[in-house]
This record gives sequence, C-alpha cells and structure tokens, in this order.
Amino acid sequence: LLRIASDEFDDALADLLECGRRQSAREVESPIVTPWRSAAADCYVALGSAERAVPLATEELRLARVWGTPRAVGRALRALGVSLGGRYGLELAEEAVELLRGAAEPLPELVPALLSLGQALQNAGQSQRAREVLREATEWAERTGAVRLHLVAREALRDCGARPQRARHTGATALTSSERRIAQLAAAGHSNGEIAGLLHLAVRTVETHLTHCYRKLGIRRRADLAVALGDTG
Repeated sequence: LLRIASDEFDDALADLLECGRRQSAREVESPIVTPWRSAAADCYVALGSAERAVPLATEELRLARVWGTPRAVGRALRALGVSLGGRYGLELAEEAVELLRGAAEPLPELVPALLSLGQALQNAGQSQRAREVLREATEWAERTGAVRLHLVAREALRDCGARPQRARHTGATALTSSERRIAQLAAAGHSNGEIAGLLHLAVRTVETHLTHCYRKLGIRRRADLAVALGDTG
C-alpha cells in the first residue's frame, strides 16, 4: 500500500502478485483476508494495462459476493468499474457508492469509491454531478483523516473546474483532521519518514501537510508544534 501511495506501481504490482501466489498456495481465497486482486487491478490500470486488470477485479467481485460483506463487495465493484470504464464502469461505481453509503458505519472504501464515481461522471460529461460527488469525497476524507485521499479529492475537484474550500482561520482550530494527525505525530517526535510509513503516505505528502500546519499555526520550527497544538489537546 505504501508503494501505491508513492506511485511505485511496478514494485507494488510485483509485491501484490507475489502475495496472490502465496495465498493461492495456502488455498486462501477470501478477499476479506487480503484483497490483493483489487489492489493489483488498480496498479494495472495506473500502468495503462486495464485489460489485465479486468480478470483480477472480476474474480475478486465473484469471491466478495460469496462472502457478502459490504466492504469487500464495494471494494471489488469499484475496482472492476475502474478497470472497465465506460458506461458499465459508471454503473458499477454507482453501485459501489450506494452499497458503501448504506453500511452501518463509515467504511474506508467509501472515499475511493466516491473518487472513482466522480471521475466516471466527469468522463461521461456529467460535470455537475461529478463535482457534487467529489465534494462529498473531500469531506469524508477529511472527516476520517484519509490524508492522501483528501489531497487526491481536492485535485480532482480542481480538474472539474471547482474551487476547493480554503481554510478561513489561522491557529490550531484551522487545521484539518489530516493536518492535525500529522502535526501530532511530528510533535511526538516522529520523523517525516516514520509518519509516512505509519499513515501509508509519500514523504512529500507529509512535508506538504506540515508546511500547511506551520503556516496556520504561525510557527517556523518543528520544535514549536507541541506548544502550538497544546491549547486544543
């Protein structure tokens, strides 16, 4: 996952396919245990080989429907929709979002599903709906502390011609949940590399968020983070 977050798709794909071989050797098929097929499908799509992604995503969806959990089925629907694209891909993305929205509690797969649906709607020329879905993705990513996906959602909004909301305040209360999470880890003594590993982010993403934190908090040094954050716990 860290390799995917760092856009190292070739290496990530090799790791995932090896994981799949080992799981098959142990006769482990459940997509709940290790959803390697959908992750590998995403890598193939990113590398421009969507035709190789389709069989993996199709098989994961088949297995996910056997197990029947919204998380597994929603993840597989999203992966297959991205792999196929077009009208059918849009329908699968809609189904994934509807299923994940209806879960008893928020699932981490909802934000990726919303992002995929937003992109599919934009590709279909439905820009207004795309912006609405991507705004929802941005809000959920911030609410759940999904730092990398929050950045992806904001960039997707810009690509749709929308202007993501900017922070209106300064000080600790102006930090997003993603920024606060990173700032707290940095204040606790973790290096940027350690934070990236803990949150499955690229180091550059951590650096960008810390820069935003420094500006909002009115500080210049990492050593000042603990004091600047202290008044809000």
